[in-house]
Amino acid sequence: MARFKIGVMVDSFRLPIPEGVRKARAVGADGMQVYVVEGAMKAETLSAGARSAFKALVAECGLEISALCGDLGGHGFQIAAENDTKIRRSKAVVDLAVDLGTAVVTTHIGVIPATDDDPVFRNQLAVCQELGAYATARGVCFAIETGPDGRIYWCNLYN
Repeated sequence: MARFKIGVMVDSFRLPIPEGVRKARAVGADGMQVYVVEGAMKAETLSAGARSAFKALVAECGLEISALCGDLGGHGFQIAAENDTKIRRSKAVVDLAVDLGTAVVTTHIGVIPATDDDPVFRNQLAVCQELGAYATARGVCFAIETGPDGRIYWCNLYN
């Protein structure tokens, strides 16, 4: 029987990140996802030295980084006026994924409207196309969740 790998959201342990990584190993996880939009792991402010130290800690614990969570909260990419900042921040998360050697970034984009002529849908699609293209060029999959319906898509497929 095949053994499936088990991963954890390291932030769920509610410990400082280094302790959370060690806890992930202690509970038998194979990999982990880490939230990188706030706090100690914020993509835009994490120094090169801190990136190297985190990557070394993960390797020392025998874990893999299965994904980075770049969820910017709220309503995702539904409000066009907020998206320049959210796109810039999301690209920083993709860049961090490259530096840390993981190939997946996840985020929530908000609930997708029922029709593709809805301005919110058109806006979400444009953002996903831009971020999907950026991620693809960097060798990263930009995976999205839509909201409470729990659907998951790979933005790279929209390109």
